[in-house]
Amino acid sequence: MKRFLNTTICFLVITMVLAVGVSAGELLTLEKAIEVALEKNPDILSVRQEQVKAAGAISVARGAFLPSLSLGGSYTREEETSSTSEPDNYDANVTVSQSIYQGGKLRAYRTQAELAVKIADSTVADTEEKIIYEVYKRFYNILLLRENVRTSEDALSYAEDYSRELKKKFEVGLVTGLEVTRAEKLLVTSRKNLVISKNNLKSARVSLFEILRSSEESFSSIEGGLDYRPFSGDAENSLKIAFENRPDLLSRRDQVKVQEQDIIIAQSGVRPSVSLAATWEYSDPAKGSSNGDEDTWSARVNVNFPIFDSGITRGRVIQEEATLVQTRESVVKQEEAVRAEITKAYLTLDTSANSVKEAMTNLDLARESLRLAEVGYREGVGIQLDVLDARAELTDARRLYSLSVRDYNLALANLRRAEGTLISYSLDRDITGE
Repeated sequence: MKRFLNTTICFLVITMVLAVGVSAGELLTLEKAIEVALEKNPDILSVRQEQVKAAGAISVARGAFLPSLSLGGSYTREEETSSTSEPDNYDANVTVSQSIYQGGKLRAYRTQAELAVKIADSTVADTEEKIIYEVYKRFYNILLLRENVRTSEDALSYAEDYSRELKKKFEVGLVTGLEVTRAEKLLVTSRKNLVISKNNLKSARVSLFEILRSSEESFSSIEGGLDYRPFSGDAENSLKIAFENRPDLLSRRDQVKVQEQDIIIAQSGVRPSVSLAATWEYSDPAKGSSNGDEDTWSARVNVNFPIFDSGITRGRVIQEEATLVQTRESVVKQEEAVRAEITKAYLTLDTSANSVKEAMTNLDLARESLRLAEVGYREGVGIQLDVLDARAELTDARRLYSLSVRDYNLALANLRRAEGTLISYSLDRDITGE
């Protein structure tokens, strides 16, 4: 018997340990969700290949400044005749070439390649900011829907208690059958709303883990709440931060520099070019030499001075200069768009903050209205419909408050995205101007 008890206890302990091990998992906070998205999101991983391609372009551009080496050779088998001294003929050559000056276009290509790296970095940063903002929306949507589930659960609990209470009163003749029917209707509606809330929450979780490219089983639960923290900022300071950090704006500025190099490349068509080449050749005696194996070398400098190209270069320069003007105008346009975006973000944030305060007041009033309606109904000076309406208004007020807090937090995140600092702000990195 004692052995049986010991075995049973060990079995229970092992089962509990395994259960804890299975259920244990990492908590998914907003910060963790951002880190996972930066690591696994397919759009981010794809756009990062632009950085790889830009690094390859750097190697190509730098290689134009370095010498090139080529090795060649040939073998010929001739028919043997009385005049053939050697049927096997061999040739070999080695050539080294170096470009000295190409009218400035080689340096321009290298500068463009270096700028391409910066543009690729900006493209990646812009994509990351957009994806992380989407993570914010999906994460906060889960927090909202989770609050809605709690609101629906409280409404259902109230409906169950209210229905039981009226049934007891009906048995002793204190309420009518109509009042009981209304209570039952409230109970059915509350159950339906709870099912809808839970399903909406499940759908939102699927949406979040889709963008994270992770499975729900990887995390034990989602941690976080809808909190309202008043924010005070300065639009001019935010605009300054945006002008220094917005990836799309930085990319357009670098595009201007790239276009300036395109003009230099176009102008190189009427500029001189200089190159150097050295060749060593080896030929066997079958070529007709009677002095044994022969090897020769040569070196040459090629200089080319373009005189007239029928205006082709001038036409290309005009085209590139016009494109430069367009590119500069696109920078101005983007700066104006950023300015407008910052202004709108502050207006939206102010509206959201006011909505939170109004929703908070409305929630307090809804609670008080329900209390007064219940007191009036118990005292016989109110009717049942007042209670049911007050309870519905309280449920709506709670949902509206949760929604307003969610919208406020998203408005704040949108402001950070407009500044180009959403990721830095979210992960507590250094932020320019903070």
